[in-house]
Amino acid sequence: MLSNAENAWNLCVVKMHEQSEKSSEKDLEVAANMAQFIGGPAQFMTSDDIKYRPTDGWFVSYKKAASIVIFLIFVLIVAGLIGWYSHSTPTKRVHDALSLINDGSTKEMAKPSHISPHVRPLKYWLYFKPTIMDYNNINNNDNNSNTNNSSILTGRVIIEFQIESSNRLQKLSLNAVNITMKRYELSLSIDEDSKVSKKRYKRANETNLVVENNEKNSQIIDSLLGENDTTWDDKNSTIATDESNKVIVNLENDPNIPLENGTYGKEETGLVPANGTSPTDFKVSKIKDDWFSVNGIGKADEIVQIKEYEIDRVNGLHVIHPTKKLERGVYFLMIDFEANPSNDVLYVVDSNTNEEKKRMMGTLLKTAEASRLFPLFDEIYLRAIFSLSVERPKEMRVLSNMPLRSTKDTSDNWLIDTFNDTPLISPHNLAFVVGNLEVVDQTSINSEMSVKFWAEFNTTSQGFYLLDKVEPTIVGLTDVLSIPYWLPKLDLVCLPWKIVRSSGNPGLITMRKSLFYADDRSPLVTRTEALKTLIGLLGEQWLGGRVNMKSWTNVWILEGSLLYFRHLLIEKARDWPNFLYIFYNSRFFAITSYKFQIDPSLGSAHSFVTDVETKAMESDGYDSSRSFRVKINPLRVRLLSMARNMRGACLIRMLHATISNDTAFRIAYKKLLTSQNDGSVDAREFWNFMNEEAREFPDNLSPKEMIDTWISQTGYPLVTVLRNYEEGSAIVRQKKFSYDEPTAEKNDLWHIPLTYVGINDDWSSPKKEWLKKEREQIFQNVTTIDKINGTDWILFNVNKTGYYRVNYDEKNWLLLAMALDENHEAFPVETRASLVDDVFALAAVGSSKYETAFGFIKYMQMKERHYAPWSAFAHHVFKLNNVLYETSAFLDFQEFLQKLITPLYNEVAENLQEGSPLTLFAVKLACLSEHSKCLDWAKQSFVQLKRNPSFKHSIPMYIRRTLYCTIARHGGRNEWDYIYQKARNSMKAEEKYNLLSSFGCFQIPSVLQSIVDEILQDDKYNDDEICMILKSFSMNPIASRVAYKSIMYNWKNILRRFHDSYSVIRSFILAMMNSVTNEQDLMDLHTFWENNYESIKTVKYAAALVESKANLAISLIKNYSHEIKEWLKDNNDSGA
Repeated sequence: MLSNAENAWNLCVVKMHEQSEKSSEKDLEVAANMAQFIGGPAQFMTSDDIKYRPTDGWFVSYKKAASIVIFLIFVLIVAGLIGWYSHSTPTKRVHDALSLINDGSTKEMAKPSHISPHVRPLKYWLYFKPTIMDYNNINNNDNNSNTNNSSILTGRVIIEFQIESSNRLQKLSLNAVNITMKRYELSLSIDEDSKVSKKRYKRANETNLVVENNEKNSQIIDSLLGENDTTWDDKNSTIATDESNKVIVNLENDPNIPLENGTYGKEETGLVPANGTSPTDFKVSKIKDDWFSVNGIGKADEIVQIKEYEIDRVNGLHVIHPTKKLERGVYFLMIDFEANPSNDVLYVVDSNTNEEKKRMMGTLLKTAEASRLFPLFDEIYLRAIFSLSVERPKEMRVLSNMPLRSTKDTSDNWLIDTFNDTPLISPHNLAFVVGNLEVVDQTSINSEMSVKFWAEFNTTSQGFYLLDKVEPTIVGLTDVLSIPYWLPKLDLVCLPWKIVRSSGNPGLITMRKSLFYADDRSPLVTRTEALKTLIGLLGEQWLGGRVNMKSWTNVWILEGSLLYFRHLLIEKARDWPNFLYIFYNSRFFAITSYKFQIDPSLGSAHSFVTDVETKAMESDGYDSSRSFRVKINPLRVRLLSMARNMRGACLIRMLHATISNDTAFRIAYKKLLTSQNDGSVDAREFWNFMNEEAREFPDNLSPKEMIDTWISQTGYPLVTVLRNYEEGSAIVRQKKFSYDEPTAEKNDLWHIPLTYVGINDDWSSPKKEWLKKEREQIFQNVTTIDKINGTDWILFNVNKTGYYRVNYDEKNWLLLAMALDENHEAFPVETRASLVDDVFALAAVGSSKYETAFGFIKYMQMKERHYAPWSAFAHHVFKLNNVLYETSAFLDFQEFLQKLITPLYNEVAENLQEGSPLTLFAVKLACLSEHSKCLDWAKQSFVQLKRNPSFKHSIPMYIRRTLYCTIARHGGRNEWDYIYQKARNSMKAEEKYNLLSSFGCFQIPSVLQSIVDEILQDDKYNDDEICMILKSFSMNPIASRVAYKSIMYNWKNILRRFHDSYSVIRSFILAMMNSVTNEQDLMDLHTFWENNYESIKTVKYAAALVESKANLAISLIKNYSHEIKEWLKDNNDSGA
């Protein structure tokens, strides 16, 4: 019997045949045969000739029909899945380090500047009253951070600005972030006779109104604006939040609000300030304009009425809408405001002295936005004059960029200090410090200008190492820049222990306490760092102070120059063709042939190659490197500047060496400093100045054209020298060096200045050639033969003055290794360091062998006693240690390292107090290799620290970070409890950072996980401290692995918690640096990128760097770990 379904199907087939347009006998016969066929499963059709026509219908068995239905359902399901997947994944999948950074939609852009066009600020009159410095607040408030709800300072700014365009402006936009505006007042200065702008001030009217907080109305507005896209109207004003990040206050239609004099509001009137978080309500009361009378500043001739203002929190803007368009002319904008800036803008630090609380406050605008302190037109090129007044308690003192002009007693135990007008400076160069300060020492420059050292009361010193270094440093900078010191005074202020960020504002330098108080008995490392810091901060008086670039993107030119000058001025026994500028009758005169040496003892304590160039080439050696042409967000300058500045310093050094003329080099900087009246210079002007002075360049090549091949491209070249020993010639080739894509063919080419020497040549006068933008070139007669032993070597890039690496054929590497083993001091220190750096970098990418690299440095074991080659070697050792950590070669690597470092460590271990850089690297390498003597030192120190807390003072500060990390690496719960508590309780930022940097050194996963959980769940650490902890995770494989897993699991939580901190989110990504060592990890990383594509774009360069280093680690383990293991094993077994 057939089932009902079968009967239904059969009936359907018969019906289709019955509907045929033509019914013939044959058709009927076919129908009969069909009926016969479907009569039962045992009945089959005969082989009669049956013809089918399209109009006759069609036949399908029930099994086939079921299969078709199932197939159609399957297709629909697959199509749905494909559609869902295509919409849930990024349009562009991430497969390599360049996918993120090459995404056209994610190009790095500067922070959008929506300030009004054609507006140029001329002068700012600024008044601050730091209410947080009130002694009542000090005694009643133990909070050291700027997170309390009350305002830290109140203030008033009057901005004199000029509209330079004939196009009338409908609105006036200026920068202000997290600042509460209390009143606006806008006026136009007009000369009635000539109708042209002029500077004229009038006494202010004492009936001006200001805005004060009204708690009741605040609650009403908060409740009304708590929902999305709401608009609130009342009799007095209109507040519209048409976007979640904007608030508009409209006052034009309110007859009760006086728009005269640019003010608005009356008592109990609701207005919305720009507090950066949520709108709050204010009422209006009257104030006296005593500060106007002090400064002689008042209203101008014509009041411009204001109808509304707008708050754009995302872009940090306040937009003022006048009732009429603003025409060309000079205007005055007065704003009363309150500010509550964070500690990275304005630090406030308490200290206890003899049971009495002291408080110190100061600005940090060099590394932050001035718009977080007061409203202004905040662009680096908008330089202006600043007139500053600061109110202070009588017991305190205020220092600023300029000398004190006057002091006024306010009769309420507060004084108002007013300072002389500054020259034209960029807004971030404004600075002031308030506290219980006194002069602890002073020196003079050319017996004319006094330089004072300031610190808090009751501080003691055993002498100042930097005291007699100021004058020769200024003389040296004057020589290099050909411009004398240009300000009337210079103060150096000691920062509190909690602040470690030194700042070189014009006329006012603030310095980290450990460097400020360095004396002649301080470790050599500390004295070197103190002097380098002093040179940099004094250099900022010229580069960045007297002159600035027009764009943050090009600031690297100035910062890179200063970094280069730090080493240039410290060079031992440098013979300068100097000009000493002296004061006489208020004029400067130059005396030639003046020679100076800042500190001869530092000759063995600095190296540009290892301190700067090796680090620059490391960060610039990956395809995640960014071009100098990429625009930089000023909010991220501090995070990104170090790598850019180091690379910039290398380019400036190369340019100086290529020009080969100190006088021409100095003249170019003199033009830079004097060419523009407003002190804002375009990058093209600087390169043009170099073009005008250069004489050593080929006719068809200029300095700008040469340097442009480095600026416009990422990375740097690898120059390969292949010698023809019989003919004395060499083929010189160039290609882009890349850690993560070493075999990829690139089209990048550079104009490369080549320097080289042979065995009989003079190091001080190397031969010079040019490898222009060509893939290769043949040079004849590049070497001579040593007639004594018949062998010769050749060395390119003498002292690594060129920003490129060099590779040789195996024979030349062997000849160089033999020469170093025979007499390493015949090679300059910088050249020896350069060779060590290059040979290991080349081995990492397969351009040379690790056998060559390890063999090359064997001479160092007994002979090398300058820190620079050891520093270059240590840089690559730390990388290899992380990569080989989980391989079978790791134990052999540690054994080799122990044998190599033992002789040096035994020489320096007993003299830690001397504190040379050589000692520092010897201890680092010994502890890393688990040298028994180093581990014993760490264990004994830990016992002493627990038993006697004051024992830490016997451990020099420069070595503590290494000690704490070694204790952590070999410690357990007991060591963790100790370091954790010490870090939590430390009051000195430098010591606290030393302790926090050891967190990632622990090897216990549960401890490491607890650290990450605490960061994610608690508020025990500020942003800088979190970044320090996460940096320590990135440097240790186990910690990095814990971070890798935690970040992937908690990424959305990280974004929510730290949405306003780019530095922390970036540090989380970089914490994964050493966690990816195999293909599966890399696939997981790709999946993580893809699943979080939009959020990862915000930290795309950090993400690309993590992936680039992962590619290098995977390649090294896969291709070279066996080679490394075999060589190390053979070497260790031989006892070499």
